[in-house]
Amino acid sequence: MLRNTGQLKKKIPPILGLAKAIRLREKNSQGGLSLLEILVAIVVISAVISAITPAIFLSVASRVQNRRAQQAQQLANGAVDRVRRLVASTSYSEEALKRVVPVTVGGELQASDVQPSDKDQLVDLDGDTIPDFRVQVFRTTLNEIKDQDGKGKPVIFKLGVRVYFLFPNQQNPPLLKEPASLKMTSGMGWKDKDGRIRPLAVAYTTIAQGDNPDALCYLGQSLGKSFEQQCPTK
Repeated sequence: MLRNTGQLKKKIPPILGLAKAIRLREKNSQGGLSLLEILVAIVVISAVISAITPAIFLSVASRVQNRRAQQAQQLANGAVDRVRRLVASTSYSEEALKRVVPVTVGGELQASDVQPSDKDQLVDLDGDTIPDFRVQVFRTTLNEIKDQDGKGKPVIFKLGVRVYFLFPNQQNPPLLKEPASLKMTSGMGWKDKDGRIRPLAVAYTTIAQGDNPDALCYLGQSLGKSFEQQCPTK
């Protein structure tokens, strides 16, 4: 009996040591992360954020630019459609044309330098009473054909439309005629380093009065078509 008791006492210290080690390990696990582990985590998180932040800014800037370009193109198409409807209507007159096409130039449309004026249309799309776009609608008198009815209204002419983004703090900036380069960018592709603005959308087209035989004749000639009869004198 005593012999068994002695053996039991010899076994107790190792058991107590194991229990003490387990308690110490539990205490360390409950103590949280060490300072070194926290610093390593901060460095890793900072590196990840630094790597993805430029890509996020690039994606957001490109999305905003493309959205504005789509809006500008819709405005340009709408301006062209309004002129086409007017010319095709029975109420078409030179005075009515001047109201929707207020600017006239004497040379080629693409080369014409049209600067800001009170004739430009300012468009507010988001309803905050602050204009978002400047729409320029102009035509050229070069190769313009007028009706022979004595009223002198143009029945065939070339029309140009340029749409610029309007900066709130820059109401009348210098304008460029070359379209903006829309590409993946973190900046603004429609504004150069000197603050000059490029159009987000441009449209150049020929307008002809569809029910006027003289206009159709001259339009056909401009497209290289031949006719048995000569067109009336311009």
